[in-house]
Amino acid sequence: MLNRLYEIGKKHYFMEEKAIKDIPKSCCKNEKCLVIDFDKLKEKIVKKHNLQTVSSCDGLKICIENDLIEFIELKSIKKFIENQKKLTKEKIDKQIKRFDFEKKIEDSLFLLNVLLRSNTSDLKKEDLEKFKDIKKRYFVVTDLELENNPLYNLDFTLKFLSEYPPYQSYIKICIENKLNKIELCFLIEKPRLLSCKDICKILCKI
Repeated sequence: MLNRLYEIGKKHYFMEEKAIKDIPKSCCKNEKCLVIDFDKLKEKIVKKHNLQTVSSCDGLKICIENDLIEFIELKSIKKFIENQKKLTKEKIDKQIKRFDFEKKIEDSLFLLNVLLRSNTSDLKKEDLEKFKDIKKRYFVVTDLELENNPLYNLDFTLKFLSEYPPYQSYIKICIENKLNKIELCFLIEKPRLLSCKDICKILCKI
């Protein structure tokens, strides 16, 4: 099933694989593991099928041997922090509220279904049904350092944020809380927040 998805994407949509570090606007500058440039694939699917603009994840990994698809969203937190004259809890909350992780993965799955059901596909109805059962995971990858921090469970106030540099821990908590609220039956596990240095170790590993 995933063999056919890969072949259709390559042949009819010129699907491109790139090192994560080479994905446009990637926040991971050193990671060399290959993923599909999903934004570029999205553009071709939208144009070919005359769709309204939809969102998508940044990367896609098709793990044929493990019968697994992994959706990858890249989020640069360092860039957001650098753009702030003064970092506050309110600014962090406002920024994270803008992250629509759930819509991105729902739209990404929709795009793959469009690709599989297109007239360039020779898949039968039973094959399309099998796609529903393919294991799927979702990773949000950031340039934050995500090591355990002894301050992790503290109540982060504005005063605390101004006196110490624990904003990374606070941002981690906020993003993980947002991801934990995502309830999508097609995922085999809760979406996971990963640092750039960990993503290549995780891909296609069950």
